[in-house]
Amino acid sequence: METTNQSQNAVKVYLCPMHREVRQPNPGKCPKCHWMYLVPEGTRFGMLRSMVKSPLQLFIMAAVMVAITVAIMITMR
Repeated sequence: METTNQSQNAVKVYLCPMHREVRQPNPGKCPKCHWMYLVPEGTRFGMLRSMVKSPLQLFIMAAVMVAITVAIMITMR
């Protein structure tokens, strides 16, 4: 029982996936870039997963990438 309480009381450290020097005791957005969400230290994560918190954000990012690619292809004709 005592080990469970100790693990719950352990302070988690949250990191920015892009700026590893940013370390905070609470989750939130990175204070350096104001864009990336902080993730618990030791978490395996992908860059996209840490940036995108909703399907709508994922759709918007994908639409922007497609629009940029199409614009580049049109200008290269």
